[in-house]
Formats: sequence, C-alpha cells, structure tokens
Amino acid sequence: MLPRVIRKAAAQRLPIAIHIGGGGFDASDAETFIRRILPAVSPSWVQIAHAGGGLPLQSDNHSRVLEVFADHIARDDPVTRRVLFDLSYVPAPEEGAAGVSSLALQMRRIGIDRLLFGSDYNVLAPAEAVRFIERLGLTPEEEVLLCQNRAPWVCLDTARESTGN
Repeated sequence: MLPRVIRKAAAQRLPIAIHIGGGGFDASDAETFIRRILPAVSPSWVQIAHAGGGLPLQSDNHSRVLEVFADHIARDDPVTRRVLFDLSYVPAPEEGAAGVSSLALQMRRIGIDRLLFGSDYNVLAPAEAVRFIERLGLTPEEEVLLCQNRAPWVCLDTARESTGN
C-alpha cells in the first residue's frame, strides 16, 4: 500500500514527509526502504523525519539507519538525490555521547546541506531543540549552513512576493 500512496503523491509532484525508524527499524529496513520505496518517489522530494530515527531508541539503530543512507548518497545513488532529513528530536535527549558522535559522523557523510532544522514541538520547543543540536558539535560553518537550509517546497521567492510580481 505504501508504494501506491507514494506513487500517487509523486505523480502530483508533492513533497513527501515520512517517519521511518525507531523501535526495531534497523539498517536492513533502511536498505529496503531505499530500494523499494524511493524509486517510486521521483520526481518528488522526500523528507525523512527525525533523520531516520524515532522512539523508542534502540542501541545504535539510528546511526546505522543514517549510515545506510550515507552510503547510498556517497555513491550518488539517483534515488537518494532528492532526500532530505529533518533534525526534529535529533539527537534525542537520552542519546549518549557515543551515539551523538556517531550521528554527527553520518550526518556529515550525508551532507549538512541535506539537513533541516525541526523541533517536534509537542515534545521539545525550538529553543530546546537548538540545545540538543548543539550536542552534535557542528563547526561554526556547519551551523550557519544548517540555519540557512530550507526545504525546496516551502521556500517562497520573497523578492517577487514583496514586489507583488
């Protein structure tokens, strides 16, 4: 059913925000998602919620899920070219230092330009989300890039908007 819904959304060129990860979702599930679901997405954008993680956290599943995406992106796999990751609830407050370090490594492999700020407001207010993102140890340049990133489907041409053209 999911591939059919995805194909219908993609046929309308709708952006797709999707939750994967959490619980028992692991690297093999991420590989299955990339191979079976993402090919049906083109030409739409896909936003992976929580950067592929979710609750409940289990060992290093989150980092391993990101590693699978990073491997495909590093190979320039065409199905991953329009995939972005939001950082809502990332890293999770309960994530240990080793987990946070591993997440940061995979995020850098994916590319900071593919990461979007998110707050998952019902759990963490934006200011709290910023504090958790600071745990990733991003460089000042990476922080600036993260702050400038926008999902392509929500960016308005403010110059045209302000002139009424």
